[in-house]
Amino acid sequence: MSQIQNEVSFNKALKAINKSGEALAEYIHAAGLFALLQVNQHNNNGFAVRLLEAMGKKHDAKRVEKWLCHFGKLGMKGGLLVYRARRDITPETLDKFQAEAAQTPYWELTEQEHHAFKFNCLGMLESILSRSDTAKAKAAAGEEVEIVGPDLVAEVTAIIAKHKAAAAAQVQAAVAGKATA
Repeated sequence: MSQIQNEVSFNKALKAINKSGEALAEYIHAAGLFALLQVNQHNNNGFAVRLLEAMGKKHDAKRVEKWLCHFGKLGMKGGLLVYRARRDITPETLDKFQAEAAQTPYWELTEQEHHAFKFNCLGMLESILSRSDTAKAKAAAGEEVEIVGPDLVAEVTAIIAKHKAAAAAQVQAAVAGKATA
């Protein structure tokens, strides 16, 4: 695949993504409706499993999975989509569930997952100490190394020790609290 070099190409790519994304979503929805009919009418979860496998990791399989479980005799067990009996889905209610699933596509049933930015401060401080140790080892081996602010290493070490002591105290308090309960 070629790289996008300018805004015109970028805009064309967005237009193509939007068009193909809508078509793909419609295909997934249609295939999902068929898979729901198979599992709800014949207790056959194979079509739903194949749909999720076809989507792979590149598409929004989690949302489709939730949609299938919501409208079908399906559930998750050990990370796998499995058949599960439901008393509310009967031959008499099958058409109702199928119609609701047709009217509620997966992208409307569940919101897009947004991942929160995580920053591990303790890990970053430990990384600083590790890099400082590497710099000291290189200097000891005779390499030319300029260590700026070597006195800060002691302060970072103290911060980490204080944090770990507080965390250990919290764990001990929690264990002691469970022992008395």
